[in-house]
Amino acid sequence: MKKRLENQNAYDINVGDTVHSFTDYDSDYNPDSKISYIEQHDDFGHKYYSIFTNKGDSHMKVNVEAITINGKEYVAKDSIVDDNMQAQKLDGKEYVIVRTVHAGVFAGYMETKTDTRVTLLSARRLWYWDGAASLSQLAMDGVSIPESCKFPCEVDSIELSEWIEIIPCTEKARLSIKEVSIWKS
Repeated sequence: MKKRLENQNAYDINVGDTVHSFTDYDSDYNPDSKISYIEQHDDFGHKYYSIFTNKGDSHMKVNVEAITINGKEYVAKDSIVDDNMQAQKLDGKEYVIVRTVHAGVFAGYMETKTDTRVTLLSARRLWYWDGAASLSQLAMDGVSIPESCKFPCEVDSIELSEWIEIIPCTEKARLSIKEVSIWKS
């Protein structure tokens, strides 16, 4: 199991430790270098670490996505998706699946809800799905056979009447729905 790299001292990662391997690095790397300096960066929400190593007289900077130190593999904290984590919100709006009486099933960010109507933003109609036995499973796990799904293009906004159920989605499900290819006739 990969461990989360939360800060420079997480999980015994310290200056002087031996670095055995890197994944996704941007410079030449000498195996079994010693860490001389660790620096965290945030590039528009994408966090990564620069590990400065000292192998002989040379220093190098490495942008790390995964790193093996002292026999343990570490990855950036934000690169691990917790299967049960609530879906990422859009301006505080929850990502949900909505089933209606006549219009079908939709997924999107819930902007407003009344007793009979709901408005979704960045919404997709879920016309046919495969790889989920029910809407409940779809909201939790997403689809396992995305190539068989029929999800048309996303619309900016849609107002739906006569909703029957609204199910909050996990981040895993949101990403799964988003990654299904656009179905066209």
